[in-house]
Amino acid sequence: GAGLVLLRPLPRLKRYLAYLPEGPVVDWSADTLERWLEPMLAHLRERGAFTVRMGPPVVTRRWSAETVKAAIAD
Repeated sequence: GAGLVLLRPLPRLKRYLAYLPEGPVVDWSADTLERWLEPMLAHLRERGAFTVRMGPPVVTRRWSAETVKAAIAD
């Protein structure tokens, strides 16, 4: 997986808000999702992040053209 992480410092603290504007590029439906996210979160904690925000919401369902056409035809 890959992702852009923006570290935003908090005033007067040596802590950061970690923000991934597009979320990491991983297969969100995979059974091994934790295998991808845990190392990333551990790295961000080492860098001083107190929380991680990912956005926009991740699309976990996609429809094929045939499914959409069938739904519209009903």
